[in-house]
Amino acid sequence: MNQLQYAWDDLKSQKTRNIILLIQILAALMLFSLVLSLLFNLRSFSDKLYQLTGRQDIYFSRDMTDPGRFAEIMSSPDSNYRLKELYSFMTNNYTAFTADAQQLMWLNDDNLDGSFIVRRSDTGKGYNLLKINETYLKVYDLSTVEGTGFTSQDFQADGNTIPLLLGFNFRSFFQLGDTITDTGGSKYQVTGFLEKSTYFLQPGKSGEIYLLDTWFVIPVHPKSIVDYDSAIMSTYILAENPSILETIQQKSTELGLYTFEFRSFTDQMQLIQEDFNIQMSLIGFMLIVILLFSITGLTSNIAQFIDSHTREFAIHLLCGAQVNSVIQRILIHIFLMIMPACILVFIIHRFSKTTVFTILFSLMIGCLVAIYPAIKLSRLGINSLLRRSE
Repeated sequence: MNQLQYAWDDLKSQKTRNIILLIQILAALMLFSLVLSLLFNLRSFSDKLYQLTGRQDIYFSRDMTDPGRFAEIMSSPDSNYRLKELYSFMTNNYTAFTADAQQLMWLNDDNLDGSFIVRRSDTGKGYNLLKINETYLKVYDLSTVEGTGFTSQDFQADGNTIPLLLGFNFRSFFQLGDTITDTGGSKYQVTGFLEKSTYFLQPGKSGEIYLLDTWFVIPVHPKSIVDYDSAIMSTYILAENPSILETIQQKSTELGLYTFEFRSFTDQMQLIQEDFNIQMSLIGFMLIVILLFSITGLTSNIAQFIDSHTREFAIHLLCGAQVNSVIQRILIHIFLMIMPACILVFIIHRFSKTTVFTILFSLMIGCLVAIYPAIKLSRLGINSLLRRSE
């Protein structure tokens, strides 16, 4: 306990320098945890896709419809019925999941964090919105930290209140059971909060991995022509043989709708992986630079501390203390610097592989920094310390 108090007093004696080191350590461990989280997420996504698809692939559609023909479809009074039939055909006859992120959730809530806002207008603020069907839950495991996920009934019911899952970062602003009303008058009831760093990919839309921490997630219930058009173009088909997708084009032609071109998600995943590798390289470079500064700064700080406290250490040893107790004091000093970063990582990632590996990594850094002072002190006897203190 005395060594802990000594170490704490040592930190307080050089507040400015230690605060700078603490910020560097925080930045390094946060970057490390981000890299781990993204790697685990991408690996998890690939594994889930492989388990679900087996020898199948995911295909997404490209709308190759002539612009004039598309305008005619959207203006036709019976298009809503025809689009509904095509969407039902795609989702009922194939293993198809919908991940529609083409629209926003518009609210007038002034209490939410301004950084969550995607777009502003005179009538409200737009937030990220994801509409999904039940098959989506088989591809992405939407686990919750509070409340429950969607049930089969949520995708069948079309009542007055729409069930709503909120991203992790909304926990500070809403509670389970809260009712949210958008600018159009639709009501949503909060049924759960998603786990931190829950994500999804949109085949064919972007190579970006979307983290759902600031997203609203609801079951897809298309009503208007625009809703059906958006849902159809955001529906992805699982198929072993792409030739079977010709029936979708035949059905679309029969209904007088789109001209499709289907593409494989395998090729898209390769592009996503390449972009991901570039991002990881950049983050990794930043991580290495910050780590070098942190380790060098912390080691120099400890070395300077030993030099400036030589007389004190000598007196302790003359009074019967052991060199090990002095080394213990230095170790406590080091790990008190690392502990706040570990606590922050735990708060963000909770009990997860990311948290465990980040804490282990921080302990490794602490042990690495402690090697030099431990060797230096263990080689110094009382006489050496007294001579250096003169």
